[in-house]
Amino acid sequence: MAALDRLKGPFAKLYRTGFFHIFGAGTINKAVSSLTMIVLVWLIPKAEYGLYSYVFNIVSIFALFNGLGASSALLQLCCEHMEDRPLMLAVFRYGERWGRVADVALAVLILVYALVAPGALPGSQPLLALYCLYPLVVLLCELRLVYLRSNLDNRAYAYMTNVQTLLLAGLSIGGALVAGVPGLIAGQYAAYVASFAVLAWRHPLPKPMPEERDHTFSKREYWYVALVSSLNNGLSQALALLGTFFVGQYLASDTAVASYKVATTIPFALLFIPTMLITYIYPYFASHNTDGPWTRRNYLRLSLVSAACVGSVAFVMGALGGPLIGLVFGEQYLDAVPSFQILIVGFFVTAAFRQPAGNLLVTQKRLTANTAVGIASIVLNVALSVILIPSMQLEGAALAYTGTMTMGAVLSCGCYVHAIKDL
Repeated sequence: MAALDRLKGPFAKLYRTGFFHIFGAGTINKAVSSLTMIVLVWLIPKAEYGLYSYVFNIVSIFALFNGLGASSALLQLCCEHMEDRPLMLAVFRYGERWGRVADVALAVLILVYALVAPGALPGSQPLLALYCLYPLVVLLCELRLVYLRSNLDNRAYAYMTNVQTLLLAGLSIGGALVAGVPGLIAGQYAAYVASFAVLAWRHPLPKPMPEERDHTFSKREYWYVALVSSLNNGLSQALALLGTFFVGQYLASDTAVASYKVATTIPFALLFIPTMLITYIYPYFASHNTDGPWTRRNYLRLSLVSAACVGSVAFVMGALGGPLIGLVFGEQYLDAVPSFQILIVGFFVTAAFRQPAGNLLVTQKRLTANTAVGIASIVLNVALSVILIPSMQLEGAALAYTGTMTMGAVLSCGCYVHAIKDL
């Protein structure tokens, strides 16, 4: 009974601070997103699904620099200034304004690319042009969610992410039913516009206060955090996109792209586990970034919990392998099974070690360390892809990703341990 009583305290604190809301919402969101992807795989012919995956992958590469890092910079700086609300709001409004400007420029770049760049798959350019404003509508919602996180309003954040995911699922599937891939794209746009409307209605930004104008902040610091974070996040997320891109470029087959996309669906979807954990703990690590004993103690706890939880999930998923792919996506995608099993290993390394350490390096302002790891990872991934994909095809792409993430995990963990050892 005494042991049970001791457990009640930590669990009660986690409930009060919104951990279970974030993790529960993240689980629901990822389940709905994965179910949506499965429905689309069954709904859209394999060749058309491969074309859509190729186009969306290119748009995602452009979106790696969404808002020029506004989301990352605002989360870090607003958390640091959460006790000084006028200053926090001044920073937020500045970042939101320039994030929008950056995404208007990004829309122009996507349009130009769609018009002048030859596509590896026929029919990809018109779909790419339709996606030109996609990063902007995503950013509008993302920044409002950052505002909720920086206020530690985790319950509202969890609820609004659920709303956004459900809108995205319903309108995407509905659009695909009505008009195929173009309808799917239109449905995605409608979902983000509706989500932003709900966010603006339920959680409007406070009206500008006179004292906000009296608060000056280092715009140089904002742009340093934003641009370096944008580069680092872009380098990190690019690793999940390069495989599909190189499969399309080297194999020039829409069905091969579709199969590799299916192979990545579950391993990449499972990354919500560390993402939700980091979403919850990041503000606390950011606010304790000079407290050495607290940081070292809690990073050790985080590492042990992540390795145990993620390792169990990876073992079960890897063991299921073929039956899981055949049941969920259909027998036409059984050629994705070997790649899937390799990518599950990559998921374990990424989720247990690389992703937590890489995110927490930002709390220590060790942004250049993340940059160095990211650049090294991209170079290795491109080299492995060029070597392995022509000869090993889908399995080569999976091996390139897993090998790269393993090297990145070693470097990221080493950098973070070094950063906090002398605090």
